[in-house]
Amino acid sequence: MTGSTADLEERVAETVKTVHNAIPRDMLKKHEYELTSEAAERHGATQWTWHRENDADESAGFHRHVSLALLVKVDGSIDSAEFWIGASMGKRIVRRCVFSRPLELYRVDSELEELLDPTIAAANALTPDDLQETRPFEVSDEVR
Repeated sequence: MTGSTADLEERVAETVKTVHNAIPRDMLKKHEYELTSEAAERHGATQWTWHRENDADESAGFHRHVSLALLVKVDGSIDSAEFWIGASMGKRIVRRCVFSRPLELYRVDSELEELLDPTIAAANALTPDDLQETRPFEVSDEVR
């Protein structure tokens, strides 16, 4: 690995670390979202995902999801931050992009908080009636 490649990788890693540290986890916890995957590479982006089990008055097996996908440029700037919501129940699913925009590193704390709040509200508003798509495989909520 050349020095310039190492420098680029370090800039990207520092940006991911900065965003990781700025995620308003207290807001997620307040709405009972638990971490599913932390800073994982997915389709060229770094992604965090949280889930929430169904509420007591909802259908058993209904799960909500909130994700943050981060696409970092080689200079360390944030090309795009995407906030996704979704829900699933058995084979039925829904997934929607709520926000997609660049973030400024110097404002990342406030921008994440500002964007995550309406993202969580949109995820919490999902109901089993929103599950319009079907997975091509069987799923089970049983723990094995």
